[in-house]
Amino acid sequence: MDKPRILIIEDDEDVRTQMKWALNADYDVHLAEDRSTALQVLQREKPAVVTLDLGLPPSPSDTYEGFLALSDLLQMDPHLKVLVITGQHQKESGIQAIGLGAFDFFSKPVNIGALKVVLDRAIHVQDLERGRRELSARVPRCRRYLAPLKKFPRATPQS
Repeated sequence: MDKPRILIIEDDEDVRTQMKWALNADYDVHLAEDRSTALQVLQREKPAVVTLDLGLPPSPSDTYEGFLALSDLLQMDPHLKVLVITGQHQKESGIQAIGLGAFDFFSKPVNIGALKVVLDRAIHVQDLERGRRELSARVPRCRRYLAPLKKFPRATPQS
């Protein structure tokens, strides 16, 4: 069975490397260090889930570029599950990111065990949502085939 594909967007090379090392056994990990690279990887690799550090270049000391990245990612794939990673004292940014469509957020330093649980949950939810969309797309076709059956009277059980 193929490992789920994830994208880690993180400007700090040491953190990127550490996260890849910690997650590589369970996931097919792809990396990006900035918004433009992330969008290219998203288009090419189609990951199930993205982790997004909000402090990205060219202004890693604020969240502006990270929020632009979140918007662009969700515009490219509205069903994408994005886990936002914020600085230690930036809970408000995480909550704002969820309001803008992120699946969840973590504050640094990230607990890898907890991250794996949420990654797995995001992948599970995405699979369920995909199944629902596929089923919804088939329902109108089924109704068209079942419509002629409404002409026949229903059998009623006899006591």
